[in-house]
Amino acid sequence: MLMLTTSLPAHLKLVKSFPMIWSVSQVEISSKGLLKKVLQGAGNEYQEAFDALNSQVPAEANAVVGIQVSTTSQEFSNGTFLYVTLIGTPVLYEES
Repeated sequence: MLMLTTSLPAHLKLVKSFPMIWSVSQVEISSKGLLKKVLQGAGNEYQEAFDALNSQVPAEANAVVGIQVSTTSQEFSNGTFLYVTLIGTPVLYEES
C-alpha cells in the first residue's frame, strides 16, 4: 500500500478516488512502570495507528494520498496520553 502526504507523483494516473478515511489512536507517553511493560508488551503504538488507518482502505484502492497527522496530548490520573489522528483519501492509481 502506497501512503503519501502529498498527491500522486506525476508519473501516476488517478483512476478512482474513494471517500476520506480517518482513525484516532491513543499512545501512552508517560513512563510505563515495570508491571505495565510486562503485561502490555513493548508494541509499536505508532505503527498501530497507521495499521488502523490502513484497515479502512477499500480493497480496490492501492494508495492513500494526502495523509495528514494531527496530535494532541492529555494528562489523566493513570498517565499522559498522546492522541494521534490520521486522515487520508484512498485512491486507485496506475502507471501513466
